[in-house]
Amino acid sequence: DPPPPLDDGPVVDSLKQWINSERFPYFVKIDNGNFHSVASVRKLIVSATLDPQRDPEGGQPDPLLATVRDLALENSGRNRFNDKFQFVYMEGDELYHQIAMSREPLPFVFCFDPSTDYYYLPPGGARDRAALVEFLDSVSRGEAPAYGGRGVHRRVYRLGFEGVNTVIAIWSEQPIVASIIFGVPCLVIFCLCYMICSAEPVDDDDVTNIDEDDSEYDDFEDRNLESADFEKAPPDPLLDEMEPLGARRSSSSKSKDD
Repeated sequence: DPPPPLDDGPVVDSLKQWINSERFPYFVKIDNGNFHSVASVRKLIVSATLDPQRDPEGGQPDPLLATVRDLALENSGRNRFNDKFQFVYMEGDELYHQIAMSREPLPFVFCFDPSTDYYYLPPGGARDRAALVEFLDSVSRGEAPAYGGRGVHRRVYRLGFEGVNTVIAIWSEQPIVASIIFGVPCLVIFCLCYMICSAEPVDDDDVTNIDEDDSEYDDFEDRNLESADFEKAPPDPLLDEMEPLGARRSSSSKSKDD
């Protein structure tokens, strides 16, 4: 029979945490594909950022890469740094550019804390082993200057940074689509602004004069309509009958006078 499953507890949680922290080699290459997996080990990431255009001399690796690798693999990886740091290397600085939103001359070393988004840069570049050890000790003690973080200012800056990068990426891959997406709204906004700015202002005196002219014109139209209605009114039959009677009376009065 299989053994019963272990209940969650301090021992099981510690075992899961240890497996997660030890699932990567002591020195591994990272890129956009496995960066988040490496960042999930809950360690500070120490990266040797290399120049991809550099040609190795005589087949020898980059001196900075060799320094970081030797420190990571010292004593078969069982040294005082491997419990807290995950040593990696990357070709190019695109990942660093996304983290720090800035550039550094290649090659260089930096340390990144995925839990707080803080990153650390060694003074002078830390090109040799002694300078690198001193840099890692200062990070462990909390004495190294930290950059980045998750403050409000940093988040606003990152929002603009990612927006600009998105526009640049769309423009470089699909310039026609980017022209339609960003060109049409800009054209509409420009036309609206032009119409608002080019409109002629109207004075209060001009508005008063226009209202007076409209009132006079309305009165004139009302009088014309009244006269037209009177002229077009149908004849009254009672008046038509009274008109001959008045004529006969006038004729009889004339005959008596004669």
